Amino acid sequence: MKKPIQNILLVLMWFAICTNAMPQETVKMVTRKAEKTFPFNSKNGQVIINAEKGKIRIQSWDRDEVYVAFSISAKHEEADIARQELDYMSYNLVKDRSNVFLNNKMNPPATHKEISSVISAQYVIKVPVNADIRINNKFGSVIVTATNANLITGNLQYCDVLFQSYQGAINLTIEVGDLSCMNANLEGEVNSWHTNIMLTEITGKLALQTRYGSIHQKYGNKATDLTINSYATDILIDNRACHMLDIHLSGVNCPFAITETCFVPNKSLLQSTYNPAHIDAPWTFKYTPPVKSPRLKIQASFGTLNLL
Repeated sequence: MKKPIQNILLVLMWFAICTNAMPQETVKMVTRKAEKTFPFNSKNGQVIINAEKGKIRIQSWDRDEVYVAFSISAKHEEADIARQELDYMSYNLVKDRSNVFLNNKMNPPATHKEISSVISAQYVIKVPVNADIRINNKFGSVIVTATNANLITGNLQYCDVLFQSYQGAINLTIEVGDLSCMNANLEGEVNSWHTNIMLTEITGKLALQTRYGSIHQKYGNKATDLTINSYATDILIDNRACHMLDIHLSGVNCPFAITETCFVPNKSLLQSTYNPAHIDAPWTFKYTPPVKSPRLKIQASFGTLNLL
């Protein structure tokens, strides 16, 4: 029995040697770059970004100019195919009157419906303080860091979004993706669908309207005014920093759990109709502190609600 086994081992070793000896196909990348700077007045101008497959990074700087470093790239095992399909992505970086327009779009010919290359666009954008920025992006990401803006608005589809050390107003619609806000002072609202939202140590006043997904809010040294209207959303509010909050909750078909130590320091001020045996029935939960406090208002249908 030993000889057949030895023969099998020899065949396997020979197959492994031949496989490793075969030339490995490597991915080729073709890139094109552009860089522009535009004079800009934040008082009467707007930066408008319309991107497709865009990886966008935005930050403030101390100049009255908008700077953009732009690149598009295509990856494929065959360089000629990557070069050809990169031509299908058009872009434009211009200023018209007071506004700066930055955009890119895929425009394949009708005879070439399927793109085999991995194509993306990258924007690194610097804007003056208090700029108005509008971002529309599909199949990409947006990162806003160390930015002080008057307003950021946008429609984001299949995008991951990060606001870090941001100060200003927002008005966003997000369809499928993740939204993270860290160490930010925010005013405004977010409408989301199939989105996971993470809020860490934010201040200001924020309203969320969510359909499917999750919300995780963690209070830091200061508390924010937070309003949530949710459907089929799992919500976790972490108040282990023990801020006194003005709490107004209502729900239906939404299991509710609370750690009362931080949220309800004085039980005589609590009013609740929640009955865990009848979660399908509408319920309310109110805690009104004796002094003016940041507000937590949640209307939840389906999903779960946990106050930690």
